[in-house]
Formats: sequence, C-alpha cells, structure tokens
Amino acid sequence: MKFWITKNSEVTVHEQIVTQVRVGIATGDLRPGDRMPSAREVARRFGIHANTVTAAYRELAASGDIELRRGSGTFVADIAESQNGRSSSLEAAVAELGAMLVRSGHSPAKVAEAFGRWAATSAGVVYLLEPNDGLYRVLAFELGESLGCGVERSEPAEVSERLGEGNIVAALPDEFEKLDGDEAADARAVRLRANSITQALSGERRPASDELIGVVSFWDDFAAFARVYLAAAGIDIETLVIRSASDANWASGLAVCSVVICDAAAGAMLGNDDRRRVFRLISDESLDQLRGFLRASGPDDQALPGR
Repeated sequence: MKFWITKNSEVTVHEQIVTQVRVGIATGDLRPGDRMPSAREVARRFGIHANTVTAAYRELAASGDIELRRGSGTFVADIAESQNGRSSSLEAAVAELGAMLVRSGHSPAKVAEAFGRWAATSAGVVYLLEPNDGLYRVLAFELGESLGCGVERSEPAEVSERLGEGNIVAALPDEFEKLDGDEAADARAVRLRANSITQALSGERRPASDELIGVVSFWDDFAAFARVYLAAAGIDIETLVIRSASDANWASGLAVCSVVICDAAAGAMLGNDDRRRVFRLISDESLDQLRGFLRASGPDDQALPGR
C-alpha cells in the first residue's frame, strides 16, 4: 500500500489515511489478505506521529476494512461482497476521495482530470529487474509515483514469462544486458536511462563554504556519486553529512544542514522540507516510454485520452 500524504493541507493526515485505504479496497488495489505497512513504518516514511497512523488503522478496523492481528501485523479484511455491494462501495469511496481533494483546494475539474490520468495507467504492472535492495526501493518508488502503476520485482529468469503475459519489464543498463537477444529486443522490455547528474546540479545555488550539506538515500552508492560530483563542483566533501535512509536514526544531524540532497524515496520521508533537493534516477524519456506502454495495455483503449 502506497500512501500519498501531505501535512500542509486542511484535510487531516488521519482522514487522508482512512480515505486512501478505503479507496484502495474499493478499487481492488488492496485485496483481502494484503499486508498493510506498520504504523511505525508509515510514520517514519512521512515524518508523522505513529499515534496518528494507529488511530486511523483502529478506525478502519472498527469499520471492518482491515484486521489488526496481534503479533502478525495489519491486513486487509476478507469481506465477501456482492457485485452490487462492491459497486456501491466503489462509488462511495470515489465520492469520499473526491470530496477530500476538493476540500484540499483542488477544483472538481482538476480532480476529474487526475482520475482520468490515473485510470489510463493504473491497470498495468512494471516488473523491475534490480538485485540491489536499496536501489530497487528507490527505482520502484519513482516508477510508482510517476506512473501510478504497480511495480513488482522480478528475476532475469522470469522475463520471458512476464513478457509473454503482456507485461512490461524494465531494468537499468547493467541488468538489461543480462537478458538474451530476443528478450532485449522485445518492445516491452525497457532499458531505463538515468538522469544526468550534471544537468540536475545546473542552476542550483552554490552553498557557502561554511554550510553543511546533507545526503540521504536508501541506495548506498547514491552517497558515493554525490561525493564525486560535489567534489568536482568545488564543494568540500568534509561539509557532507551522509545518512542511510534505512537506518532508524537517519535524520540525526540533518537539522544543521542548509541543503539536503536525497533520492525520491528518501525525499518523501523529508516531507515538504524546503531544504531538500530530490535527484530522480530515471529519465523523463524512459518514464514517457513506460507511460505509453501502460496506456496501450489499458482495459479499454478507446477510453484513453488522446486516442
């Protein structure tokens, strides 16, 4: 379950969590038995209080949407609904989410437009080949956030089966090279291109010599690349405060930093912090290519925008 939470909204974080879970259940994005992220995990990811998440989960449990299993975790409840009941639930969930977005300041027209974009891409799944856990987490976050699709991990040995099912397989060049010739030549096997670090740094304010710069990522090599490029830009690497987003104390020492450079997944944990500078690994060109494949694989191509 991926939450999209903003703390700078008239809609409370509690309401955002409850609504998104109910919409996820109604639309089938959350299925009976699916494990929910723990309250602590959600709290750490978005920099909110764990009690807020716990209270939202308790409300959802009281309404029968989820089950809190002592010692096991939190799961989507297994509720048998008739098709009419599910349809009614879906309409109510969409209305609830739409009302929440309007209260947040979005116009009804913009909300409808956003729902249309989501519907155009939500049916597809991108299978991502990446053995490094930290890098996979960053890439999967970027793909899910940018495309609104499901992202699942896959192994090179499973690629032929994935492509045969009409799915999309994506990998950075080093993993893409492990595919055999036929798999690599398949139009739905996408070689992900990385963003240019040099271009990303262009136009950014150069920190003063006495300012500290934070570097936060789930991917260990992110910090190594940051050191190299910042050093090349004339930044004293002794001013860097490097943290792994996987560590429980990842935020330690960042309060004194003037700028925090981070990957997209770590950036979500920083919330709306004005100091953050998010570097996205996947190029817009690759995202556009994937977006096109997802639209082509939608359940009703005739209903897609621009078709």
